[in-house]
Amino acid sequence: MIKYFKILLCAYAVIGVMGCIKEYVSTMESFLINNTAHQIEVVPYYGGIANMSARVQLSPGQRLSVAREGVRGRSLAATYAMGLQSFDSVVVIYDNLYRVTHRSFRDSTACTKCITFSSNRNISSESSYLKTITKEHRKYLRGYFEYSFTEDDYNFARN
Repeated sequence: MIKYFKILLCAYAVIGVMGCIKEYVSTMESFLINNTAHQIEVVPYYGGIANMSARVQLSPGQRLSVAREGVRGRSLAATYAMGLQSFDSVVVIYDNLYRVTHRSFRDSTACTKCITFSSNRNISSESSYLKTITKEHRKYLRGYFEYSFTEDDYNFARN
């Protein structure tokens, strides 16, 4: 009986020590930056219907946090871009006048005012975001992602 008690006590001690080992934690944030002199509205669509609860509005010069997440493990991902991938498309509207459709990875249909998923200007593609690591430690990683709207984006929508 004492032998089993010692084994059980050792097992609890090992489990207790293992429970104290910290896991790696990563925190990330995604920002949209309006580097234009124009109002911008970002509207995701699914099945031809605008998801107005996911709509984002940006004033000229504004930098807006649109997603923040913490995960276990050592990984940084542009969570806003990944979230947009669940939609069919994202329409970016400049000054309530000019529209550009950012296509999802599921849609390869060509059109004149569209940005394909493979483009480095597609808002739902993680490769379109600038990644910055702000803090790296042996137990955590912190960083952010930025997507910047430019005057060239506005000119593409206008012409």
